[in-house]
Amino acid sequence: TEVDYPKTGSALEENDDGVNVYTDYVGAYTFNTPIKWLSLRPGEVEYTEALTLPEAVVPEIQASLQAMQDFDPNTFRLVALDTREGHYNDGFVSNINFVLSEETNASLEETFAASVLGLPDILPGVLITSSDITVTSTGEPVAFITSERDIITDNGQNIRLYQKQALFMVKNRSLVISFTSTVDFKDQVLEEFDSGEECSSCE
Repeated sequence: TEVDYPKTGSALEENDDGVNVYTDYVGAYTFNTPIKWLSLRPGEVEYTEALTLPEAVVPEIQASLQAMQDFDPNTFRLVALDTREGHYNDGFVSNINFVLSEETNASLEETFAASVLGLPDILPGVLITSSDITVTSTGEPVAFITSERDIITDNGQNIRLYQKQALFMVKNRSLVISFTSTVDFKDQVLEEFDSGEECSSCE
């Protein structure tokens, strides 16, 4: 029986505990996004609705939402923003991005090595602070890359960003789930990302 999936091939639903459960039918995985974060799929109705939310008038959040307008939904599968009041540290909104690649024959090890070697080209000035391959508590192979880099915000502030990437292989594709926050603020919200970083297969 043919299933009528949404145009992005995904679903985003809130469960009884208030957790947003993201299901990606293209990559055949599910992920629980942090409670009270604004979770959006580029190209879906909740993104359009987010532009009218009261918090969307905050310049930092407005800039984050506007940046999503050019995201290709086939690649940028989901974005979660920490829009809670007082969490826009130094003009930066902590965020989680899900990036799904085209189909590939590469292994996790090969994709991980290419990511580590290629990150300085993608993010000039980046400092990789750790990188390793391990398994989640459910036995899913995963690679982690943590890094820091300096940026200048739209309002001219110099800030240092922290990023933690979790790299999975799903349905012959690489899935990179990136958590980004400021170095000064990341300890207040990193646990929320770590508690949900289990990527469960839904095949």
